[in-house]
Amino acid sequence: MDCITIEKMENKKQLFSKISDYYSGESQQSEIRKEFESNSESDDLFQWVDRFWTKLYPKAVNKEQIKLHTFRKIDNTEKPVASFLLKTIKYAAAIIMVLGIAGIIIYYQKEDVAVINIHSGIGEVKTVDLPDGSKAWLNAQSSLSYPESFTGSLRELEMDGEVYFEVKHDVEHPFIVHSERMSIKVLGTSFMISSYTNEPVVGAHLAEGSIELSLTKLNKTMKLVPGDEVTLNKATSIICKRNNPNSPFDSWRLGKISFYNESLYQIARKLERKFGTKIHISDENVGNMKCTADFDSENLDQILNYFSQLQGIQYKTVVDGYLLITK
Repeated sequence: MDCITIEKMENKKQLFSKISDYYSGESQQSEIRKEFESNSESDDLFQWVDRFWTKLYPKAVNKEQIKLHTFRKIDNTEKPVASFLLKTIKYAAAIIMVLGIAGIIIYYQKEDVAVINIHSGIGEVKTVDLPDGSKAWLNAQSSLSYPESFTGSLRELEMDGEVYFEVKHDVEHPFIVHSERMSIKVLGTSFMISSYTNEPVVGAHLAEGSIELSLTKLNKTMKLVPGDEVTLNKATSIICKRNNPNSPFDSWRLGKISFYNESLYQIARKLERKFGTKIHISDENVGNMKCTADFDSENLDQILNYFSQLQGIQYKTVVDGYLLITK
């Protein structure tokens, strides 16, 4: 697809038409999404609209109504301007397009959907009862957003961090969780997503039932069976899948701390979220060491002392109150 400019109205209308096709379900969404991703500017505009749309959790609306309203807004706004203003007006037109779509949604649905945002603090595990009877557990420093009531054909949520779900079975209303790099679609099951924005690896673990996992930026979908774990390295796009039904992946729900073949870099970040204390690792060889361990009620000093005795690692409190691990 050509780059969108103020002068190329037909190209822009074609983009808006494809966006409305995408949300109305009148075309193959995967094909449209792939076409957007091939052009960075078009994809940026689509991502913006998509975030706005998802936040509203709308029901399906008529494609032609969306296009008619949006095109009228754009046509009445765009005029020939000096070249140094083109970029500014291009994004202004994008804003109008988003507001136009929002207006159509509100006008035809005649209802406001309140969005509930839940956050967990340092060392906190929070339990949430969802509107459909499903439950969610948020690990430390995680967030979950969902509508006050699931009124459409889908039960959609957004999350960041680490969240375990027990989903109430409903064949007619699939349950979809969106995170930074993956989305999971289920009818009724138990699973966990680990997707902290500041972590280099994201992952999912299925406890029971079945799920469809979509790696959004890679345009890849896979089915998981109980015990399956999938991880994605954000930097390398390397995907790892294994079946490990005995993994203590959700031990944090019971207040425990478990590490399974994890590097000290990963362990340090988990301990930071648990105890709120920054842990610096000055030696790369130490940071890459892999460890497996389980802790119940031990404090941070006891845990670090365990690694010190087991791996020969030294640690100390530094001037600013943070802990430094060295070898």
